[in-house]
Amino acid sequence: MGQVTIYLDEETQSLMKRAVRNAGVSQSSWIAQVIRSKGSDLLLVSGSPPVVRIDGRLSPIAGDALDEQGVESVVLAWLP
Repeated sequence: MGQVTIYLDEETQSLMKRAVRNAGVSQSSWIAQVIRSKGSDLLLVSGSPPVVRIDGRLSPIAGDALDEQGVESVVLAWLP
């Protein structure tokens, strides 16, 4: 199994922690769930729970819906 390390500034780290805590997941569980399920995409949409695409079908991941700031925080944290 490989490992990906993402380094974030303190403000972005704080925003991401808050977003994933509000969604009821750990920071890496979304990606781990996509990999375990052999999914092709992770979809984060404001007002909806995280969704993984598996063989063309969309399947919600456990957790609450993210608000606009939550989606933005997570996405910005993963961008270089």
